[in-house]
Parts: sequence; structure tokens; C-alpha cells
Amino acid sequence: GTELELAVSFTQLGCTLFGLKRYNEAYSKHRMALYSRFKYLDFSHGLVSESLNYCAESLCSLDRGSEGLPLAMHAVKIRKIVFGTSHPAYAHALSILASCYYAVGRSCDALGFLEECIDICEQAFPKNHANLIPNLMNYGKVLRGSTADLRKARDVFERAIAIHRINFKEGQRAAELEKCTQEVSEINVRIAAGADMQTEQTESPVELALARRIPSLDVYTSGSPVIVVTDVGRDVDDEYCLVLLSALKRMHLLNPIAVITTLSPQGKRACLARGILDSLA
Repeated sequence: GTELELAVSFTQLGCTLFGLKRYNEAYSKHRMALYSRFKYLDFSHGLVSESLNYCAESLCSLDRGSEGLPLAMHAVKIRKIVFGTSHPAYAHALSILASCYYAVGRSCDALGFLEECIDICEQAFPKNHANLIPNLMNYGKVLRGSTADLRKARDVFERAIAIHRINFKEGQRAAELEKCTQEVSEINVRIAAGADMQTEQTESPVELALARRIPSLDVYTSGSPVIVVTDVGRDVDDEYCLVLLSALKRMHLLNPIAVITTLSPQGKRACLARGILDSLA
């Protein structure tokens, strides 16, 4: 009773600190709330998912997205069961999971989750609702940073600006509007620069490809390179192997280049292996 009530206070304080960009302190408070809730509530409880979500969000803001990823994954799983796949709470969890994936360089996964999140919000809220703005900003950021479709990223930010002006008076949530406006300006500069480069381009496609080729990576700097071939899902030994692989990678003793699944159904085994590795960050 009392400790669970205290967890509510920790959560509220954590959200306030997060809004002030004091992410370390915010994470500390949300972690305390998570500890109290996990102590007295079932792991699949909605309040546990709330604390998992906030912890993952704080870790992501601290550039510790790999640590936040398994927390965000569990939050999504819980909210899918508790709220269903059309509820805004599930959409919020998807948004945070997307941020964690983007932070660890998994932009394609982040885009998919953000698109699903926005689709849910479009159905759950009235047209041009203010709750769409943060999700559109995240979507635009991932598009801008990970794809060549700068015009689509600009359209997303411009839509966020339009929704902001519909919902807020001048001066309200000004930082949000300023951020979107700045993003549009920077994207316009990049689009113009790209057009200039195309106008001045004289090199052949082959020469351009050679000039822009990605330099070879030194796979030995993070440990001995290894490619894992597994039929994960047949027995528990393969799961143990992946857990050990994760630990050895963190110790910089092994550097996994790829995990290959074999034996039918290979696709499902691949999804299982990926889920295991994601949960191990």
C-alpha cells in the first residue's frame, strides 16, 4: 500500500525531472518506482509496464539505448496484453521502443514501430490531436537521420508544426515548435545542397560509387570475429550459447559478425534468435 503509493510519487517526480532534461535523476526515480512495483505487483501488471517504459526512455536520453531496449521490449509485450494493440498506451510503448532501436542503429525497425504508433494514434485521437506531435517529431528524426527521403522527413515536421499551431497559442510549448522549425530549415539546406551537387556532378556513376564506398571495418578491434550458425529453438543449449555470446561481446572478447539460423523453419528460428539477442541488448 504505502510503498506502491510512494512509487506513484517517484514516477511523477521522475517525469518532472525528465522534462527538465535531468535524465540521470529521472532514471533514478523511475528505477525506484519500478523496484517497488515489481516487488508487490505481477510482472505483467500495467503499472510495471509504465515504469519499464519510463526507465527505457530515460536510458535512451542518456545515450544508453542498448540498456533501455530490453526494458522497452517488455513494456510493449505487457501493454499489448493488458491494453490491446489499438490503445494509446500501447502506441506510447512502441514509440519508446522505436527510440531505443534508433539509438542502437536499428533505424529500419524504428521506422516500422513509429509508423504503427502513428497509425494507432490517428485512430484513437481526434484529427490533428496534440498527442501526435511528439510521435511525428520522432518519426521525422528517424527519417532525416537514416534514409535518403529528406522530403518526406520535411513533410512530417511540417505536419507537426501545423498541428502545433492548431492546438496551442503563441508561446505555448515553444521549444517543441522551435525544434520542428529548425529541423525543416536544416532539411531544406540539405535538399538544396544535394540539388547543387547533382547539377555540378561530372563523375561517372562508377567513379561516384568508388569515391563513396564504405571503408573496410577492422573487425578485430572489438574482439575475435565470429559467425554463429544455430538451430535455436530445438533445445535450450542454443539459447545458453547466445546468452554467453552476449556476455563475451560486452567483455570485448568476441565480436559477432552474424548469427545464421539453419534447419526448417529457418525464418521463425531467425525471429527467435533476434528476439533473444535484442532482449540481451
